[in-house]
Formats: sequence, structure tokens, C-alpha cells
Amino acid sequence: MKKTTGIAIALMTLFAHLAPAHADEMNIKVAAWDAQKSTLTTAAGTIIMIDQSKVTIPDTLSVGDEVLIDFNSSEDGFTGITAFTVTKDN
Repeated sequence: MKKTTGIAIALMTLFAHLAPAHADEMNIKVAAWDAQKSTLTTAAGTIIMIDQSKVTIPDTLSVGDEVLIDFNSSEDGFTGITAFTVTKDN
């Protein structure tokens, strides 16, 4: 429970600066991907939970890949990832 709460707080902090009802994107470099837990760790150390029922993560995703993540947010923070695209394979 602590870990899930920590992830939620990290995501809320990460997206808190965004405008209400806003679609945005971020480029990240993959440091780790755990398909069973649906968690992606960025090179900066941020852990992102990904709902694999809403976006497809390539089986070939690996450490060092660069990805573009499209997401929605509101005044309450992060509301969900809408697209996941590998922009540079490692």
C-alpha cells in the first residue's frame, strides 16, 4: 500500500503544474519496465503506472529506449495515459 501511495503522490506531483482538462505529452528515457506490475521507471527515477488495457506497450520495449507518452490531466492532476510511442530504440 505504501508503494502504491508513493507512486500516486509522485504522479500527482509530476503533473500538478498542468492546466485543467489538459492533454499533454512527455518524452522519457526508459530505465526499467516491469510488464507484470505495469510500471515504467524513467531515467530520472520517476515510476509511472501504465494501464495496459488502455495503451499498448511493445514487447520489444527495453532499457534505454526513448518514448513519447501522451496523457490527460486536470486541475486535480494526472488522469491517464492516452498513447505510448517508442521514438528511439536502444
